[in-house]
Amino acid sequence: MDKVAIMPYTICMNNVIAIGKSSNITSYPAHTHGVWEVVLYCKGTGTAWSGDREISFEAGTFIVNPPGIPHREFAPDGYVNIAMLVNECPFPPEAAVVVKDPEHAPMNTLMELINREYHLKRDRWQTTCDELFGTLMHYIRGEMNRETDDPVVEKIKNMLVDNIHNPQFTVKHALTDIPLSRFHAMTLFRKKTGRSPMQYLIDLRMRLAVQLLRTTTLSVQEISSQTGFEDPYYFSRLFAKKNGSSPAIYRKKIATKR
Repeated sequence: MDKVAIMPYTICMNNVIAIGKSSNITSYPAHTHGVWEVVLYCKGTGTAWSGDREISFEAGTFIVNPPGIPHREFAPDGYVNIAMLVNECPFPPEAAVVVKDPEHAPMNTLMELINREYHLKRDRWQTTCDELFGTLMHYIRGEMNRETDDPVVEKIKNMLVDNIHNPQFTVKHALTDIPLSRFHAMTLFRKKTGRSPMQYLIDLRMRLAVQLLRTTTLSVQEISSQTGFEDPYYFSRLFAKKNGSSPAIYRKKIATKR
């Protein structure tokens, strides 16, 4: 993916002008706007054109069309999208920005939330929409210049994050739905991350344990349970190996620095 310049951006109040979700349609004719349009494709595959650029889309594709650039779309079997008009975006206005939503679909969630809040018109709805849009821009900017993970690696990472607290979870569970052999999947994961899936999960759990020791008064046994370890003694030994001291001593060191 080519690196894209990103403009300075702060949340602009009254930025979100309109948003709506389409029914299943096959095409939309060429048109332009005097403002920015952010489009998320929720269903279907097809082709969009933004100026002279041809863009293949599928579920999870985001296209940000600058003001004044004609754009259209077509999908022979139909598609569903959410389209939003906004006054400002943190991107150069010369060409469309195209990104793909990550595996856990945070940008889809944000678009759905903005759509709901806009139409419900609850108290402070405009501020809510604008702040959610600001978060969406942070995600889009992050995806624009990020080195994309292999889809298999990203899928495994998300399953590991989802199971930080689950003591019954095993790496075998993480690889059940992966369309590769277990050996191939683990080799690919290690190549991309430098760690095995289990080592990656343990590192996630240790970071959470450090956070809980710093910010809560939970006991070591409670933190052990919160981080997916049924045996608090094993948790303590592993923590000491990773951090140079037991959880109890680590907490005391933090307290003396405050």
